[in-house]
Amino acid sequence: MNNNPIVFRDFSCLEEAVKKYDEYRLSMNWGKCYDLDLYKTIELEDIKAFYRIDSFLQIQGMKFRFSKTLYFKEDGDYFRDKFDISPDGLTEEQIITLKSLGCVFTRDIPENRGERAQFMTCLVPFNAIDGFVIEKQNLDINSIAEFEQRPVGEKEIYFLDKENPDPKLWKMLESHWLIYDMKPYDA
Repeated sequence: MNNNPIVFRDFSCLEEAVKKYDEYRLSMNWGKCYDLDLYKTIELEDIKAFYRIDSFLQIQGMKFRFSKTLYFKEDGDYFRDKFDISPDGLTEEQIITLKSLGCVFTRDIPENRGERAQFMTCLVPFNAIDGFVIEKQNLDINSIAEFEQRPVGEKEIYFLDKENPDPKLWKMLESHWLIYDMKPYDA
C-alpha cells in the first residue's frame, strides 16, 4: 500500500504541470504516465451562475431522456445516426409509438470493445425525432456541495427543431458542449 501523501501543486499552465509530472516520474524510475489528474480551485464567490441542463428527444409530442449512442457496427463504424433511449419506465403507448417510427429495441449491439451490450436499449433513428427539448434550471449556489441541489426560479425550456434549428439556440448549446453529432449520418 502506498502511504505517500497526495501532493497538490499550483502550476501556471498545463505544459508546466505535465513537464514537472514527467520529470518526477522519470526521477523515480517509473517511466512516463499518460494519466494526470488536474484540479482547479474555484471559490464560491467566483461562481456567476449555477444551473443544470437536461436534454430530451421530442418524438410526437413526447419527451424521452436519451444518450448519444456510441455503439459500433460490425464493420467498425458506429451508429452516428442513432440515439439511445432506455426502455425502463416507458409506457405501452410510448413503446408502440417508438416501434411504429422504426425504433429498434435490442440487446444485440456490439459495444466499442467488441462485446455485446449487457442491457436492453432502444435505438432511435434521427428521422424519428421532431427535435430536442432543452431544460435549464437555475440552482441555489449555496447547495453546490449537496447531493441534491435546490432549484430556484422558473425553468427555462427551449426547443431545437431538427429541420430548422434556431441559430442562437444552436450557438448556446454548442457553448455548453451539448451538441454532439446531432445531424443525420448522411448530412
